[in-house]
Amino acid sequence: MTVRRFNWVRQSRVDFLQAAQKIKPELGEELRRYGLPSEGKDRRKVIGEWQGRFDLPEEWVGECAWSTLAMWDRYPEYRDKLVWFGTPPSRNLAEIELPIFQYTVERPFDAQLGFEWFKRTVHSALEEALEAFGERHRVDTESERHPRDLSRALECLALMRCKQLSIEQIRKLPGHARDRTAVWREIRAAARFIGLNLPFRDSPGGKGLISVPISVPKLL
Repeated sequence: MTVRRFNWVRQSRVDFLQAAQKIKPELGEELRRYGLPSEGKDRRKVIGEWQGRFDLPEEWVGECAWSTLAMWDRYPEYRDKLVWFGTPPSRNLAEIELPIFQYTVERPFDAQLGFEWFKRTVHSALEEALEAFGERHRVDTESERHPRDLSRALECLALMRCKQLSIEQIRKLPGHARDRTAVWREIRAAARFIGLNLPFRDSPGGKGLISVPISVPKLL
């Protein structure tokens, strides 16, 4: 996990909340109304209640709300415009112990079989070593995939979670006329990227949520 990716995920979470704010203005208005007068443990309680009202129970949403209120306390211009902020890492990224991939290979080269065949055997051995490394460290390769148009995907995700629109309803909106499967994949990829649960696919407006596994550490 690079510093660049940490920052990208954090900014994408802010972008989601900003999109949700545009779609549902009361999201920020209520946080400002009830959150600003409170402090300390009372503010944490207010944030928890606010998350419950808007069905956004994810831990990172609460942390973003906490950071946002802190900025609103200090800067009236952000408070007035309801500008959202992300949570900075709680640890120095340089101190995180990262797994190291090491690989060596010895292969006899038979000129009669040709260099292309030799190269394929080396690549095959490397792929096997990478797969074993991923399994050993429980790497979630699916979570690394993100939609090509992340801004549009985050807007669709906000429409589904905050407005409880179905995929069919989202597809009828300007700028979102795409194949149903394509819209779903885009939304799912955005949710995985920022760590947000999704409504069940067959009933997007329902209360049940799909837990989408991601590999983003809690320090975000």
